[in-house]
Amino acid sequence: MTCRNAPPTDELFPRRMLVERHPTMLTEPRVQWALRNRKHNGLADAVYESRGGELLIQEAAFLRWFLDLDGRAKPRASRRKSRKGKFREGAQQPLLRAAHGKATLAPARV
Repeated sequence: MTCRNAPPTDELFPRRMLVERHPTMLTEPRVQWALRNRKHNGLADAVYESRGGELLIQEAAFLRWFLDLDGRAKPRASRRKSRKGKFREGAQQPLLRAAHGKATLAPARV
């Protein structure tokens, strides 16, 4: 395990507190996904592990990564289809593009 200099403690937040600080932009599952995949998505430098094993996130570095200021691709929203190919109840129907460029609703699946 390599030791690196940690930023000031007023810049480090646990996952839940970061979501509470930015409720309109962040969700718990999205931050959890980013932390789980931090070694592959370029976020590893913004995450620190406390002695108790809790992951602490450097707020400025995380938001810079999340808002795509570093030039990487954002995490995509999950698909709204169930495993059987039917849409879940309450999910929006997919849009189909008509030849003239306007979006129309797809026919309901039974």
